[in-house]
Amino acid sequence: MMNRYDARALQVARRVRERERPELTILFGSRARGDYDELKSDIDVMLVQAEEPTAGGAAAATRAAERDTTDIYGRDVPVELVWRTLKEFRHNRRYINSIETQAIKQGVVMPRDPSEHSPSNYEDENTGYDYDWSIYSQRLRHAEMYLEHFLKEVEQNSPDLFLGRDAQAALEHGLKALLEAHGVPYRRVHNIGELLGNVRRADQEMGDFALAIPPDVYSEYAGDLVYSRRRQPELSSYPDYAELTRAAVEHIINRARDLRGQE
Repeated sequence: MMNRYDARALQVARRVRERERPELTILFGSRARGDYDELKSDIDVMLVQAEEPTAGGAAAATRAAERDTTDIYGRDVPVELVWRTLKEFRHNRRYINSIETQAIKQGVVMPRDPSEHSPSNYEDENTGYDYDWSIYSQRLRHAEMYLEHFLKEVEQNSPDLFLGRDAQAALEHGLKALLEAHGVPYRRVHNIGELLGNVRRADQEMGDFALAIPPDVYSEYAGDLVYSRRRQPELSSYPDYAELTRAAVEHIINRARDLRGQE
């Protein structure tokens, strides 16, 4: 069976491990799962150790990792080092939807001393049984916040770039809140079409829900894509774009609230 992970990203993670010597190093995210974009995806590396690094130490580690990516890939590749103390890691492993649990399940795990490694070293009696609803609440707040920003931008006749960026973020966080309400895991993506497809599969009542404006129009405002040449029409070129976007986001938010029994 072929490995799905990006072998060069694993080289970067191994260099970080050799240099920083944490108890546990994990290559996680899309370059570990194998669903990465060769040119755009970040390299995500989690480092678990007894204490947090100093701000200077963390910054130096990131700079060194960036040099590693240039050496290994022959170009700049975004790299993010995520630090966790052992206490934080064990605590968050109890949540089935935490980034720590997903990293363990989907990532490439590299202990400092393989001979002494046991998964139980990084667990507690509640590992994998609870659901962290704070993530749902945070997603919902962000959806509401970005919708409010979007409507203000509409009132102020702001440039299309600002309108689209806020609309995309409102939809993304709303759809992810709805998936959190169902307890359904999802990839760390900004693609509205993919997230909407996940929602339709997870929620019978949303099975026929469709956006009046194509999902790809919104998706092109996400992350670095917003600075690329557009392949889709501008959001503001659609008639009634503001009302259609507002109605879609509010429908998604209200459905998420209904699932959680919130007013």
